[in-house]
Amino acid sequence: MNFLQFWGDEQQHGIDAWFENLLRETTDRDEQQACEAFGCLLHVGSPADAWYEDLPDTIRDHWPSLTAAFSMVWPVSRKLLCASGALHVRRMEREEESARLWDKEVLRLVEQELEWATEWEDYMGWVCRDEKRKMTFRARCEVAWESELQRLDKWERASREAYEEDERVRREYEAQEIAREEEDLARQAEEERLEEDWRASMAVLDEEERRTAGKLGAARIRRVEGILRVVAEVEDRRTR
Repeated sequence: MNFLQFWGDEQQHGIDAWFENLLRETTDRDEQQACEAFGCLLHVGSPADAWYEDLPDTIRDHWPSLTAAFSMVWPVSRKLLCASGALHVRRMEREEESARLWDKEVLRLVEQELEWATEWEDYMGWVCRDEKRKMTFRARCEVAWESELQRLDKWERASREAYEEDERVRREYEAQEIAREEEDLARQAEEERLEEDWRASMAVLDEEERRTAGKLGAARIRRVEGILRVVAEVEDRRTR
């Protein structure tokens, strides 16, 4: 839709209609898909399309920044902007829930693998200890029991090293989980900061609208007063 072909109230209606259609098209999409759909819905070769292509990736790939920047150039009704914000909040909640479920499943699988590995290591340890007892008993009758005992010691050492390696992997995974949580907190703080910036921008736009409305009202009052003076002068001439 090329909403730039309209003027005055028609242009505002065209912008709002285009933005409402954008929200319908991106309701069930993630943030990346929604930002890509934003560019696809612009009329190719239009000023809005050129404006979109000139945006930096930090704005073009972030829905709140993209919609706020667009509204600063082509004002969108506050109702639709609020709907866009609510849609983005639900979108982020879906993505966070999906990521949380995925992390939970990965953690469950890792814990299961660690549990199986621990059970296997315990079993192997028991086997080693039992075999060593048997070898000790047989050593009373055999001359070459030292070499077999060394083999079992090596086996037990390898089992212990495998357990230590599993412990190291588990600690690394826990560290990655902590780092991921810190990244989530940082992303949330950044989103809150962008939300505050957006609200500040909207407050500036509202103030500009009120100032413009005041100027237009004063101009209309002066025009009416001028007309009344002319009418009064005409009536005065008639009475004379």
